[in-house]
Amino acid sequence: MWELYDALTASVEPGHRLLDLAVGAEWTAVLSEDGGLGLAPTIREAFRRFDSSVKAEKGMDLSELAAAARAWDYYDAALGLAAVNAVCNRAERLPAGAVHRPGGRRSLSAFLNYCKENLGGKHSLLIDPMYLRENLNNVPGIFDITRRETTYRDFPSCAYLELVPACDQLIMSGTPLVDKYAPLILQLAGSEPAAPPDTSGTLHPAAAVPAGSNDNPHPAAAAPAESNGNLYPAAALPAEPAGVSRAVSGKTRLWGMDVPMAPVLKEFNVQEITCFLADDPEKILWAVKRGGSRDDILKLGHFATVKL
Repeated sequence: MWELYDALTASVEPGHRLLDLAVGAEWTAVLSEDGGLGLAPTIREAFRRFDSSVKAEKGMDLSELAAAARAWDYYDAALGLAAVNAVCNRAERLPAGAVHRPGGRRSLSAFLNYCKENLGGKHSLLIDPMYLRENLNNVPGIFDITRRETTYRDFPSCAYLELVPACDQLIMSGTPLVDKYAPLILQLAGSEPAAPPDTSGTLHPAAAVPAGSNDNPHPAAAAPAESNGNLYPAAALPAEPAGVSRAVSGKTRLWGMDVPMAPVLKEFNVQEITCFLADDPEKILWAVKRGGSRDDILKLGHFATVKL
């Protein structure tokens, strides 16, 4: 699980130092001395589960702050992810083939156009998207939505266990990186589907009978499979219905104001990233400090898409 966060932390090379930060009503922001600005979602709960382990001080290296992305405390984890984004999400770090997309009022149109380009005729899963379902009526194909805070007709976050294997492609924001669903989602999305059992000529195929049961109420097959570090060992993966081919392993995309432009994510089954680039970092930090909303921040930056 933690390999994902260790890889993101390793993407932050030493030398970028903290100038200021803010934990706002909706967003957490980190500003570096060299002008980098990173965002992450502020996840608020009825009470704080753990004491903060982060001692953020002006001038500290962002590689130290980025390590907090592993934290189970969501405030600390948001600061860590924002520190990663403050270093990774910079125009000068983008490859030559990056596609720039507008922010501000045109950001919704940019997202809808992106969906039309990539989602047509497919069954897609959107995980904590920036926009509400009613904003996405014109998205082509079939799509499901999971959210940490569910709204009408959206699934709760835990539904990914059923929805990821059933979809053709996946678009995820940065929220699961903070609440720790991301490693599980990305691993399940990249897993090969199980081969369907051979049901020819029998009502009860051998593949459906636990091996080694011999009428034993506790068959050997019931013993937990050795995971070898895999969060989803083969025996635990949801079985695919016969005849269904799942293509999600090659179609996992990140899109959001809070996702890192980190090429290392290719090793975690991500094929494409659309991140947010701050055009006016200081104004964005000020907007976060005064409780600015998504739309207050969007007008101060734009998006960029890179295929990994």
